[in-house]
Amino acid sequence: ISPGGQAFAIFDANTVRIIDTFEGREVQSLTGHTGLIHDSAWSRDGRYFATSGYDSSVRVWDVTTGKEVQKIYPHTGYACSVAFSPEGKTLAPGGSEDGLIKLYDVATGRAVLPIQTPDLSIYAIQFTPDGRHIVINHSLANRADSSLRIFQTGTGAEVKPPATGPVTAFAVSRDGRSLAYSNARGSIILL
Repeated sequence: ISPGGQAFAIFDANTVRIIDTFEGREVQSLTGHTGLIHDSAWSRDGRYFATSGYDSSVRVWDVTTGKEVQKIYPHTGYACSVAFSPEGKTLAPGGSEDGLIKLYDVATGRAVLPIQTPDLSIYAIQFTPDGRHIVINHSLANRADSSLRIFQTGTGAEVKPPATGPVTAFAVSRDGRSLAYSNARGSIILL
């Protein structure tokens, strides 16, 4: 769902369909991926939509025009996850096989900072609301000690992991003061 709630996106194999929430009709069709789409993210202002896919590409789309404004190939394997920074100027795709988060300038497509994580795939990724940190979750298959990790976006340094053991999902509150995550035992923990 877009930040303003006026539209939502659905994946149809390698195509994204933007649907008007109120009328239920398709308003844009975003095509370009040659493989299935794996993840997506909206910019906070709702203008841009990013997709990551099994074709190893990450694409940024202008939702108003339906035009692709950036296409990057940031990882050795497929691009597993993707997130926009709060101000929409930085894009963070996470890899499936290299354990890298790569921060990119949205306007230029230029790599800004690579962050090496201690495991292979980055299953989910989210910036904190102030943009100073990025929270990631490795897949359950990869990490037994802690799949949930936090890194500083300015330096790439890791902050002490907030949880131990595998984490199935997480969310950062809108004000950035709370972090909720679920574990493999079915519990939801709020920090």
